[in-house]
Amino acid sequence: MNWQTVDDLYLRDNKLFAQLVGVWPYQERFTKFFIRLVIFVLVIVALTTQASRVIVFYSIDTLMDEVVYLVITATVPIKQYNYILNEKQLEELLREIVFDHQMERPKEEMEILDTYYRKALIFSFIYKGNE
Repeated sequence: MNWQTVDDLYLRDNKLFAQLVGVWPYQERFTKFFIRLVIFVLVIVALTTQASRVIVFYSIDTLMDEVVYLVITATVPIKQYNYILNEKQLEELLREIVFDHQMERPKEEMEILDTYYRKALIFSFIYKGNE
């Protein structure tokens, strides 16, 4: 099994979403930088508007309404920075996944792996549908 086959069968969804947020290791450098810049600008705008709403309309109700969004918005840059720091490990992990799929395995083992792959696919579709 080559890289393209593994990419098409197993990594398609992960690749799509990772490219959308600029963390796919095989994405062009300029594209990653541009996407990360857009996300950074959106986070700054969101934090500014949420914090200003709390300051202008200060009350416990307003604070309780905004605290969830403030925490989520503050977490996004931390996650982005974590992706940037661990990009090499992700690239190495993807190489290992492809290498692992290229190994010859007995037919029974491949059937077991395929069964669990299909179960994981169903659970991931349910998870994506619930978001």
